[in-house]
Order: sequence, then structure tokens, then C-alpha cells
Amino acid sequence: MKVIAFDVFGTVFDMSGVPAHEVREYVAHVRKYDWSPLTLPASWERLPPHSDAAEGIERLRTRYRVATCSNGPLETLARLSRNAGIEWDAIVPLEARRTFKPHPQAYLTAAMVCCVEPADVTLVTANETFGDLEGAPKAGMAAVLIDRAGVHEGKPRTIVELAESLGC
Repeated sequence: MKVIAFDVFGTVFDMSGVPAHEVREYVAHVRKYDWSPLTLPASWERLPPHSDAAEGIERLRTRYRVATCSNGPLETLARLSRNAGIEWDAIVPLEARRTFKPHPQAYLTAAMVCCVEPADVTLVTANETFGDLEGAPKAGMAAVLIDRAGVHEGKPRTIVELAESLGC
């Protein structure tokens, strides 16, 4: 493993205050067959980070390159991250390739931007039902679940726990 790529919405930034209809509209948009630009509600520009995000990502960066693999627009991801004090080695602009997760091309874009083979990338997500846990392996990557609810024995519950398990 050379690169750890993060799903952002729900994994790094807390989506618990986002209305369910906004999440449904987001999922419907990114799963459409025909690509079109994603416009997020203004409230998504102010999502708070999970309390473990900045520390966990900083620790992971001591041994790995750490990037985003998110459907969010580049500017939104940059602004959210900057405001939260989160530094990435790369913010992968999926919109530049006109693709969204869970389509395989999105995961392959993360590997391409980071100049590694898909097998060198591990995707981290806290979203059990979105499709990352299936989509990343279909693209040749490993996938790790951050189990924030603590319902799966042996899974890290935070990004800090993930970093600790990887010796960071």
C-alpha cells in the first residue's frame, strides 16, 4: 500500500446533520448513467469534520500518501479541508474525468492521479451502503470500513484507530 484514498462525505466530514432528502438527491445524481456536474446544497460547504479526522489523516501521512476519492467538487473539498485544518497529498478531481463513485472509473482516477497502480491504493470509507466497499475492489483496490457505529468487531472506529493499526 502506497496511497490511502478517503471517501470524504461521512468518513472525514460529519453528515449527521444533513437532511435525508439532500443525501437521497446526492446519491441519485451520482448514480445517473449520464454524467453532469454536481452542485451541492450550500449547507454542505460548512460540514464539520469528525473529531478524529485531522489527527488521523496527519498521522497516516507520516507513512503513506493520503488523497481524497470523493464525488465532491474540487473547490468544495479544498474549502472544507482548509477550514478543518486537513492536509491532503492530493485532492482527486473526479469531475475532471466526468465520473462519480461508485463507477469503477472514479476509483481508477484516484490511482492515476497519485501515479500508482490500483493495487497500491486502499480506499477508506465509513459509508457501508454507498458502494465503495464493493466498487474499490472491483477496480483492483483494497477497501477499509471505518465503523463509526461500532457494530463490526475488529474494524477501526476512527481514522486515528486506523492510523494506529497501520503503525502511524
